[in-house]
Amino acid sequence: MSQPAGRSWADLAAAASARWPGADRAVRRWLAALRRRSAAKTPRQQLKHLGRIRRVAAKDGAPYWFLCPNRTVSWRARTFLTKEPETIEWIDTFAAGDVLFDIGANIGLYSIYAASRRIDVVAFEPESQNYALINQNIFLNGLSERIKCLALALSDANGVDYIYLSRFRAGESLHNFGDALDWQRRPFTPSFRQGSVAFSLDRFLEFQPAPFPTHIKIDVDGIEARIIRGAAHTLRDPRLKSLLVEFDGASADDRGAIAEVEAAGFRLLHKKRSPLFNTAKFPELFNYVFVRGSNHPIDAAGDRD
Repeated sequence: MSQPAGRSWADLAAAASARWPGADRAVRRWLAALRRRSAAKTPRQQLKHLGRIRRVAAKDGAPYWFLCPNRTVSWRARTFLTKEPETIEWIDTFAAGDVLFDIGANIGLYSIYAASRRIDVVAFEPESQNYALINQNIFLNGLSERIKCLALALSDANGVDYIYLSRFRAGESLHNFGDALDWQRRPFTPSFRQGSVAFSLDRFLEFQPAPFPTHIKIDVDGIEARIIRGAAHTLRDPRLKSLLVEFDGASADDRGAIAEVEAAGFRLLHKKRSPLFNTAKFPELFNYVFVRGSNHPIDAAGDRD
């Protein structure tokens, strides 16, 4: 379009504004909205419409951010540093450059804590609501270079099966892969059956050998023993330094898994839990920490039960 002789574009715009003031205001509002949408936004600004974003400060003052779309997730964020202090204590012994496999990562609390300490993390979370939320939390905390989250179940076999969900909502737990059984192996009625791919840990590491874990955390509410059975070769690899596994001491299956871990060259450093779990509902449920060799940064004196 050519400019009319003798008149600048500014003159034409001023004349149009005077003649059609309503249209001029509409165009200005549209341009302002376009500029706002085009402006660079922080992760918190991009995700705030999905729910409350809660800030949690560690003992050293380091901030962590978690998207909280419901009360269950808010509770998890609030109790992040107190619900499982033994897990925080264990992660604090890692060295920079170590690799954590977080199996049953849920919304990513401990993956994010470890990654903030320069630990590389591979998180496994097959449940769809939690998988979306853990990735949003990774985004919020700027840790995508440290954490790789996979929507993959681990078990003692490879194939496709269902995850039986206790409740179809972000932040929930007590689901089970392969059977509609709760963590005590009792039948329950699932709210939803979600399809998922599963590997044994040994087979996964044949398929994807790097990075290899120096530490493994397993908290999947029921099939810990199956995951251990599927990790026989991994457990014997000297590169693996320690494990934290939630075991039920009342379960014969879990007691057998403990024996398998110890037969692979590990010793039980301690078993602990928060006082929150000192209830009749969880009489023998503890986080067991196993280490390879005789020396470890955690002083185990008097800890073994």
